[in-house]
Amino acid sequence: MEDVNNEERKDPVVSLKELNDILEQSRTIWSDRIEELSGRLKEELKKSEELQAEVISFIQIITSEITKNSYNIIISNAKLKNRHKSRFEFYNSSYPIKTNGTEKLKLIESEMAYYAKK
Repeated sequence: MEDVNNEERKDPVVSLKELNDILEQSRTIWSDRIEELSGRLKEELKKSEELQAEVISFIQIITSEITKNSYNIIISNAKLKNRHKSRFEFYNSSYPIKTNGTEKLKLIESEMAYYAKK
């Protein structure tokens, strides 16, 4: 049984692209595992107790992954909101060109899209 996210990260926060890659990898691995378990269940009804134990173990691993990825999403959202706030403050006070609220939002949105790609 392999752990999908077994590598230790110095910074627990990942970029949105990395998070998407992690989630896609997890979907693929879990799809394969479920397919394997389904096939084994059909073949080995006598060993259903062992399969139940393995399924419970997988459920615990999935719950752990959901917790890790939820944490990454919450931290990423907080960072994006903080960055949005700081960019608004910049365009409101330090930007050399006078802008109205709509222009500020467009400038911020374009910066946030670039930042989210990183």
